[in-house]
Amino acid sequence: MPDHPRVFISYSHDSEEHRERVRQLAASLRADGLDAWMDQYSPAPVEGWPRWMEAEFDRADFIVIVCSAGYAERFNRKPGSGSGVGWEAVLIRQELYEQGGNTRFIPVFFNDEEQTVPKVLRPYTRHPLPTRYDALLRQIDEASPTLGPQPRSPLPAAPLQSEGVRPGSGVRCIPWNAPPLPDQYLPREELDAFKLSLIAKGPQAIAVAGQHHRLGVQGMPGVGKTLLAAALAWDPEVHEAFPGGVFWLTLGRTPDSPVPWQAKLAAQLKGAPVEIDTPRIGKATLAELFAAGPPALLILDDVWRTEDAEPFSAIVPPSRLLVTTRNRDAATGLGATVRELLELKAAAGLALLAAYADRPVATLPQVAPEVVRECGELPLALAMAGAMLRGRPDDRWPTLLTQLQKADLAYLAAALPDYSEHRSMLAAIEVSVQELPEDVRHRFLDFAVFAEDIAVPGGRSAPSLARHRRRSGHGPENG
Repeated sequence: MPDHPRVFISYSHDSEEHRERVRQLAASLRADGLDAWMDQYSPAPVEGWPRWMEAEFDRADFIVIVCSAGYAERFNRKPGSGSGVGWEAVLIRQELYEQGGNTRFIPVFFNDEEQTVPKVLRPYTRHPLPTRYDALLRQIDEASPTLGPQPRSPLPAAPLQSEGVRPGSGVRCIPWNAPPLPDQYLPREELDAFKLSLIAKGPQAIAVAGQHHRLGVQGMPGVGKTLLAAALAWDPEVHEAFPGGVFWLTLGRTPDSPVPWQAKLAAQLKGAPVEIDTPRIGKATLAELFAAGPPALLILDDVWRTEDAEPFSAIVPPSRLLVTTRNRDAATGLGATVRELLELKAAAGLALLAAYADRPVATLPQVAPEVVRECGELPLALAMAGAMLRGRPDDRWPTLLTQLQKADLAYLAAALPDYSEHRSMLAAIEVSVQELPEDVRHRFLDFAVFAEDIAVPGGRSAPSLARHRRRSGHGPENG
C-alpha cells in the first residue's frame, strides 16, 4: 500500500449542497494525507463512466460510501434502471459476495441519515460526519498495517474537472435495429451478472454464457436469450459504457447475404454511406470503423453457425461483441466466452405468467404454479400461456393446464425438430394454435410456409390477408 492510500468516494448527486459537502470531505481527506478521489476530479471519460468507475474501484485501497436518501434510492433500484450509483451497487455487491466479507468499504453519512445505509453494508462500521471524522481516519490507518497510525504529508487539493456522474448526464441512445422490449417485460435476476460481464474490463467478445471480450448467451429455445440481449441493448448503463453506440443484427437459421448488412452497419458507424463489394472487404471496413471510434457494442442475435457471424466479427477492443445462440459451438467458434441462460425460477415464472395474463400475482388461480411447471419455466411458453388466459375466467385455467398436458405433439416435433427435446415449448405452441378460431387458424397455417425472420411478400398473399381481416372484423374500416 502506498504512503498515501487511495480513497475513492462513492456518492449520489442529491443537491448542490450535498455535492459541496462531498467536495469538502474529499478536500479534508487529501489534507490529511489520503489520496481521495471522486468523479468531479476527472474529465468526462471517453470510455464511459461505468468503466471509469470500475477502474477507480480497482485502484482504490478504500472506498468511502457517502450514504443519503438519494444514494439509497439509486442503490436499491431494479436492474436496468440506470445511474452511476446503480452501477457501483453492482460492483459492491459482487465484491462482497466474492470476498465473503468487507475489507475496504466504509459507509459514512451526514446529519441523522444512518437509516440510509444500504442493508448489505449495515453489518460494518459506519461513521456519522463530521462528528466521527477522526474515527474514519483511524479506521483507515488501522487497516493499513504497513503504515499504521502516523502523520502523513498533506496532498494538494485536486481541481474540479467535470460535474461527475450526475443523474441524466450519461450517454443515452436508441440502439440501432434492436427489437423493443415488450410491455410485459420483467427484468431477470441474471441481468446484473450479464451486464457486469459485458461492461467489465477485459477481452472483447461475449456469448450469453462468461467474461471475455466476446460474450455468448447460450440456451435452449424459448429460454429468453433474445429478450435478455434486448434488455442489455436498451439499458442506460450499457449506453454509458458504449458511447460509440449499440448495434443489433439478427442472423437466424437462413441469414441474408452479409454484404448489404455490413454496408448498413458501416454507414451507421461512419455516419455516411459506405460501399462494400465482398464479405472480406466488409469485415475489414467494419474493423477499421470500430477501431477509429469510441467503444461500441455489437449484438448478433440467433447465431446458428460460426461462419454466418464471421463477416461481422470485426470488433476491436474496447468495443464488445455479444452473441445469442442455442449452439454453444457457434459462440466458441467466434472466440466468445459462453454463459448459459437457464429456465426461470418458480417465483419469476409466476410473475411473468401474471404479467401476460394482465392480473396481479396474488389473484392468480390455484393451478397457476402447475401451469408454470407445465410450461417448463420457459419465458416464451409462459408468455404464450399468459396471453391465452388474458381476460379469461378462472375456470379456464385448469382447462388450459389439461390441454398443455395432453397436447398431441408428434406432428409438431417432426415439423420443428429443434424443439423436439423441449415438450413444454411444443405444447404451448400447439395449444396457442388450437385456441385460434377455425378460420383464423387456417389462415395462420397458410402463412406458415414462409421461413422465420422473412417478411411476408405482397402480391397475391397481401389482398388475401386483407380480405380475411375485413371479414373477421379486423380490417381498417373496423378500426
